[in-house]
Amino acid sequence: MSFIDYQLEMTLNGYFLRGGIDLGDYYGDDDFAYGPALIEAHDLESSKAIYPRIILSDEMIKMVSQHLGYYGSASYAPQNSHLLIDEDDKVFVNYLYGLHEIYNTTEDIMEYIQKIQSHKDIILTKLNHFKSDKKLYSKYEWVAQYHNYYCDEYFEKNAIQQFNLKIPSIQTRNFSRIAISDLILI
Repeated sequence: MSFIDYQLEMTLNGYFLRGGIDLGDYYGDDDFAYGPALIEAHDLESSKAIYPRIILSDEMIKMVSQHLGYYGSASYAPQNSHLLIDEDDKVFVNYLYGLHEIYNTTEDIMEYIQKIQSHKDIILTKLNHFKSDKKLYSKYEWVAQYHNYYCDEYFEKNAIQQFNLKIPSIQTRNFSRIAISDLILI
């Protein structure tokens, strides 16, 4: 199961994940897990991810950049939509893109829309539940901004309006798709 699949499944069940992905040495068995990569991933999750997102370490970004470079341009890579860059320059897993990969035919469009609406409803429930807790509210507000960005990127404007896909009263956040030059500079 990929990070996208796992995060998507958990989120659609109401569990928003935060984490980090690193590349490097790691040791693990039934009783013990240790290694610099595990420590870095923990540090990413605990002090840098901030919002319910899974972010990549600098080492992982270098590896992704190298991989995407094999295609000449990140836009040609089949994985070019799996990651996004947030306005704080953190590269994170675009888990909603998993829906696009699953429901990418016209026969599946209503199920795709239902999943997006379900995602929206879960976020609205969380925003309402945490409206008096500024810290937790800001985390779900970020998810709402991500949700609206995704709708703008992957749905036509008339579909967004017809099916009421976006979360109202949420400011837009500056997410962007990755490009090799973006990853090299980070």
